[in-house]
Amino acid sequence: METKVVYQHDEDGWFLNEVELNETDKSPLEEDVWLLPRNCVEKAPRKSARGKWPKWNGYKWVSTDLKKEEAEPKEEDQEEIDPIIQRKEAYKEADALKNEIEFDAMVSGEKPNYESWVKLVKEIKERYPKNEI
Repeated sequence: METKVVYQHDEDGWFLNEVELNETDKSPLEEDVWLLPRNCVEKAPRKSARGKWPKWNGYKWVSTDLKKEEAEPKEEDQEEIDPIIQRKEAYKEADALKNEIEFDAMVSGEKPNYESWVKLVKEIKERYPKNEI
């Protein structure tokens, strides 16, 4: 069985892996034409030096610096992000409680009692003050 190796990259062009095609990947309409999976090219990337990685620029592989800072937020940025994320996560719990209160009130035909929800929202606001976010 005839096979062919092609090279896959992600949406940004970074090399991911080799993909082995087989005869089922050949065009039924054209002889000696392979149907390549998405983001695959026939040209092999060259080995990159340490700290670099192959990136497809649309017509060839280029050896590109890997920048750890791009992949991960800086520590000071992470400190700013974490309280925002934590507050949003905490509000999910509060939203669920409010929905439950409103549902129970609809079923019972009574007016909703939001005391526990208000208490929880106040706690969240104290835990994650907006001026620190």
